[in-house]
Amino acid sequence: APLMSRIDSALGVLRHREFRNFWMASLASNSGTWLHIVLSTILVFEYTQSASALGFFGFVAYLPLLLFTLPAGVLSDRWDRRRIVVVTHLGAALSVAVLAVAVQAGLRSVEAIAICAFIVYTTYAIAKPALSSIFPTLVPAAEIPQATAVNSLSFVLGQLIGPLTAALLVALGMPALGFALNALSYLAVAIVVGRLPSHQDPGQRAAARSFVAELGEALRYVTANRHVRAMMVAVLIGSPLPEAVRLLAPAAVAGTGAAPGMAGVLAASVGFGGAMGLIVVARLYGVLGVRRAITGALAILGIGAIIIAWSPSTLVLLAGGIALGVGYGVTFATATGSIQATVPDALRGRVMSIHTLLHLGTRPLFTPVAGWLGGVAGVAAALVGFVVLIPVAIVEVQRDASEPGLPPAPSDAESAASAPSGPA
Repeated sequence: APLMSRIDSALGVLRHREFRNFWMASLASNSGTWLHIVLSTILVFEYTQSASALGFFGFVAYLPLLLFTLPAGVLSDRWDRRRIVVVTHLGAALSVAVLAVAVQAGLRSVEAIAICAFIVYTTYAIAKPALSSIFPTLVPAAEIPQATAVNSLSFVLGQLIGPLTAALLVALGMPALGFALNALSYLAVAIVVGRLPSHQDPGQRAAARSFVAELGEALRYVTANRHVRAMMVAVLIGSPLPEAVRLLAPAAVAGTGAAPGMAGVLAASVGFGGAMGLIVVARLYGVLGVRRAITGALAILGIGAIIIAWSPSTLVLLAGGIALGVGYGVTFATATGSIQATVPDALRGRVMSIHTLLHLGTRPLFTPVAGWLGGVAGVAAALVGFVVLIPVAIVEVQRDASEPGLPPAPSDAESAASAPSGPA
């Protein structure tokens, strides 16, 4: 199709059929997940009118990411990653479908919404290391950093599509439909991943030792590899701000006097900025350099958060959201791509579980703090508390003298010769 040809031209790794199918399913799933989360935060705030309640919701929803991500990394290196994804996504689809029926029936329960989010993120925590380990096997090794940027684009576009859809459905008074759409998105991933051929080498799977021993091996690798360590720090410090903005979006929007549905638009502005940043990374693949890209992106991330913190109007609020999204998108894609290109596949599931823990697993720790600060001292105080950590990440990245993970982009002939074989 002409549209897909234009996309392939801009983001070349999508010419690989297996990766393209995986990417489209991921886009649907990420859009559904952000639709679910933004709808949930809007409903929780509508039921309680409390920023602290948003913090409680964030803690319950994201706790599984802290509890289950590292063990899931071990499972990802031991077992068939495709089966892990299929089973977890079928479970998530069932739980979200039940919530959709309950909301349609008139249930107004913060507890029910939080419990469903807990179940959803339990399945996500278990599936995420497997998902992060599958997609690098669908493209030639030299294209892994670019594939990471494009794969991250599905995550960020989901942050744009999902919140905008949530704003529309709230305006139409149809939140149950949003939850139903999310259930369908989980089914899409289960079907696509279930049909992918396995590029996982059974001989490379981690030996069945204790969880502690296998995790210890991955932790030693991360701490001993200075470059991977620096990239992990960038992910750890760069990740909380976008989530804090999405969590506090209803309160931030209320401060400008805008309609509640504008919270979805603010969350979408972060996704829009993130998509812009990721497209830049994908197009300038192999040119930017890791240190320069991440240092500049972290600075933009902090500036965006400051704009949001002291925004005098909704328009300025959205401009800050876009800037914050650009900084986050470039930081996350560059750091993650460099990690993926460095780590050996036999360790990939466990190392990426550490990455996921730092990226998402810290949410149950900082979301209650962000919600509490937002309720006691205002949105500005909550955001500035995270901005002050950005210089720490910049210093760590600047101390890393290496620049691996961004090899020159291969020619089309080289890509075709090294593309993974097997039907999609």
